[in-house]
Parts: sequence; structure tokens; C-alpha cells
Amino acid sequence: MTNRRLGKRSFFVVVVVIANLGGIPLFGHAQADVSRAIPYRTASSTLAVSASSLDFGEVKIKQCRKLSFTIRNTGEKTQNVSVSTIAPFDIHSEPSFKLKPGRSRTIKVQFAPPIVSSFIGLAELTSGDHSLTLTLVGAGVL
Repeated sequence: MTNRRLGKRSFFVVVVVIANLGGIPLFGHAQADVSRAIPYRTASSTLAVSASSLDFGEVKIKQCRKLSFTIRNTGEKTQNVSVSTIAPFDIHSEPSFKLKPGRSRTIKVQFAPPIVSSFIGLAELTSGDHSLTLTLVGAGVL
């Protein structure tokens, strides 16, 4: 794992994951600003999230746990929002939606570990040319 300081209030983390699933090597990486949730602003809109990360803790393999976060449009324009992630995390809400000014939406994320291991991932929220990420962590246990 490497990290670097980006400014007074920003801390950026890059994690490289190497795992072996039934003899098949799996390689991946994730990066995220894990300092705190920072709303991003466009010309006349703002999206804010209720958390900067979700920690699923320990979950037995082949079982699952769901957690949620809220996204809110505090701006003046309707936003077209998309939410995505990769396994073993999954979005259990509508992945694309319109969010009117002043409205919020709860996003459910599921963690289902396939093997005994620690996992880190990202939930990416995109709206127009902007994106925001939440760090997702969990551990598969027996």
C-alpha cells in the first residue's frame, strides 16, 4: 500500500490487491481520497454524501451484509447520477437515477465475500463530468 499527502485536508491511498481464487490469480487495485467526504460542486449544483467509507466488518464467506449511504442534491439543477462498484461489493439500489434539487436517495451496497480474505473497493458516483468515490472495506471469514 502506498499513500501520499495531497494538501492540508486530503489524504490519498492506493492499495494493490493480489489474491488466489482456486488457483486463478486475481490482481486489482483501488485508490481513494479517504480523508473525509467532500461534496463536489458544479456551476449551480452540489452533491453530498453521508459517508466517505463503508466498513462491512467480518462477514462469513458465501453470506452477505448490506450497508447504505445517502446522496443529496443541495444544488439548483436536477442531476443524473450513476453508482457502480465491483465484486465482491454490489449496488443493491437503482444504479442510475435523476436527483432533483433538495432531494436525497439512499444507496444500498452489499458485500458478499467469496473467500477468506480482506477486501477493499470503491463505490463510484458519477454525475456529468464529475465523480465521487466511497471506500468499501470488508473481510471474508469462516
